[in-house]
Amino acid sequence: MRKPLAFAVCLLSALAGPAWPQGPICEPPYIPEPADPYVFILLDMSSSMGDTTSACASAECATSMQTDHPDSKWIQTRQALYNILSNLYNVNLGFATFSNMSPEAVRAKHWLYQAATAGPVIPGSSAFPAVGSQEVFGLTWQCSSGASDGCSVSVPADLNDTWEVTRVRRLPKGGDAFNQTIDVYLRVGASTVYRVRYTPVSGGTLGGPIQTTVNTVRCTNSTCSTFSVIGTQTVAWNPVGDFISWENPNNVVTRTQPYAYFNPSASNDTFGGVCPSGGPPRWEPNSDDDQDTYTQSAGLSYNLKQPTDASDPRGEFFTVGDVIPLDWNNPHREQILARLAPNLAVDPFAAPDFRTAAYFQDHPAPGELFLRLKNESMRPLVPFGTSALGWSLRSFRYWFDGCTGTSCTTTTGWNEVAADLDPLWGCRKSHLLLITDSADECSPQGACAEVSALRSRTGMTTSVIALGQAPTDSFFSCLVQNGRGAGYFPRSQAEIENALTDFFTNVVGVQP
Repeated sequence: MRKPLAFAVCLLSALAGPAWPQGPICEPPYIPEPADPYVFILLDMSSSMGDTTSACASAECATSMQTDHPDSKWIQTRQALYNILSNLYNVNLGFATFSNMSPEAVRAKHWLYQAATAGPVIPGSSAFPAVGSQEVFGLTWQCSSGASDGCSVSVPADLNDTWEVTRVRRLPKGGDAFNQTIDVYLRVGASTVYRVRYTPVSGGTLGGPIQTTVNTVRCTNSTCSTFSVIGTQTVAWNPVGDFISWENPNNVVTRTQPYAYFNPSASNDTFGGVCPSGGPPRWEPNSDDDQDTYTQSAGLSYNLKQPTDASDPRGEFFTVGDVIPLDWNNPHREQILARLAPNLAVDPFAAPDFRTAAYFQDHPAPGELFLRLKNESMRPLVPFGTSALGWSLRSFRYWFDGCTGTSCTTTTGWNEVAADLDPLWGCRKSHLLLITDSADECSPQGACAEVSALRSRTGMTTSVIALGQAPTDSFFSCLVQNGRGAGYFPRSQAEIENALTDFFTNVVGVQP
């Protein structure tokens, strides 16, 4: 807690002008303690946040449940932020995310299941599916989207090729209503092809335990219209969890990590998420409800973004919506914690739930092509698309300083309003913390120049947590150098927490 003497001295110095020599008058040794600093967190929410860097030999690796996987960068980053911020009381916080400027909606979600019993044994191999193997169920898509491995007797998946077998397992079975039969094709050796048919057993509901009849035959002609029966088994499946699918945004399948198995135009559960051709991307602002809203048809639309509260009499810079602004009157800690774990918006004392898909209804309402939230007060951030890092930095600088690029198109930014109204303005330092897992994936927008201009005009430092990136990467080195902050390159949740602790302790000057 700040000492009353420190507050009084700092307040008097801010109102009456400096009584000490020229310099930072609100810092030691002149007073025992500085005023609470400002820290703005700008978070990447591109689809690659569903990959992992934990226990991964590559720079990043695909996960089975993408952003809902416990090892994903998305969950680990938000858990780390929660663990640090929940014990941090002496900082005024702001928060925003990257955006691609696309209307966003979730059309479906999928479920990962684990086999509790085995399917028929394939001669020369083993049972398929085997006990403990994991497969995806839910809305089906075209098997041959992006690649054809496992989709037909002419292009079977080789049982000795892990990528091809995983592609078969990640092809959704059952359909959204769990009533669709799906065939996949597997090959043993050079020429023996098997068709494996998954037929849902009635009475099951996705999300709970289900059963499928698995019928396996050996194809004896080029179309598998003739075959010999290998066997039929009823396979019991137990749910592992639900997730929202988003494959590689570059419209290609990849056999190297991070793996991608299907063309995203078919397999993505989220609409939107590419760098727009009609205008630049930016951060996710408070003023774009028309662009946030997904419209299916006239009179039928849905908005997943945060509702905007413009009731603050100080004006637009203190509106709370997708952007949570810096504010000397409100540290916004609880609001940010609820962005990280949306169930806290309803019950601040609940155990935080960092998942994404769990907040959505399991299926669309009749006539709708999108999923609604289970509770409109619990709104998850839904990662999708590509990283608009440079544009997001430019958007933040415009909000904070009224400037973009080399020009200042307006004389007013948040900092000018704060300089007029915050009685301790001269006593505070301001910091930007950028958390990302990649450099610009949209057209480059001079991120280093934005950070340099922000520092030179406002004194704000910029620090970077670059998930899974190399300390030698020139892009991030430039951001850190120009921002006069710190750079961190974590590969696990523990390392993210260590980075956050070091940032708040050694850069911001507070103790988490």
